Amino acid sequence: MRVTVTEADIRCAFEIVKDDPCFAESVAAMRAGRRPGEMLQAMSLRPELLAGFSKPGEGFYPGGIVERDLKELVILESSRSNACQFCTGFHIVIARMMGIGDDPLLLLDEPQRQTEGQRLALE
Repeated sequence: MRVTVTEADIRCAFEIVKDDPCFAESVAAMRAGRRPGEMLQAMSLRPELLAGFSKPGEGFYPGGIVERDLKELVILESSRSNACQFCTGFHIVIARMMGIGDDPLLLLDEPQRQTEGQRLALE
């Protein structure tokens, strides 16, 4: 990351979004003593951007009929396919938190390890 973000910056920005379900994983990480993903840390310098970032997330989080872990794998594959370093790193962290594995990219690279539903969604 090329910007400097303090713990105070992050706490202040996340106070605004702490009840937003789109940020549930990041809030949980912070409560566990970890920082949110780098992209969200950078957005903490502009809390209004962080708050606005939840709008696209409402299409994915929370709820719906697609299982949460499947959504996360699709988002991770999309992030990787688009070569977005921030998104890929962030969603690797989330996938690990969800118990998808120590190396969720390995699951994406090895279709034989995927369930039929995962394989179909990722195709």
